Amino acid sequence: MTGLLEHYEDRNSAEFEERMLRPKEFLAAERQSEVEALLSKINCPVQVLHSDVHPIQHVNFEVIIPTMQRLGETLEVRQYPGREHGFYWQGTVPGLVEDVDFFIRRHIKTRPIPLNN
Repeated sequence: MTGLLEHYEDRNSAEFEERMLRPKEFLAAERQSEVEALLSKINCPVQVLHSDVHPIQHVNFEVIIPTMQRLGETLEVRQYPGREHGFYWQGTVPGLVEDVDFFIRRHIKTRPIPLNN
């Protein structure tokens, strides 16, 4: 992931913004293989909770998520329209807790056992 943005200290520059909006155009073949190698190390289910406002959505939806899908990773993506980056820290988000709970219950094999039993 750093291959897309690593050389940009000024995250307000026009070039940085271009990379954020069109990441696939800036991802060289050798960087794609680095991204694949990194993502292939994931060995657990992944849930992505994402807004549709922040520009990082382009990097995630055009590069990261398709790569994970191509690699056959267990992946669930939930979008929350109109939310800013870090929206889960900004008060109540309808459906978020239920989405996370459903994901955990489906993928975590060990169930909690009350300590007083």
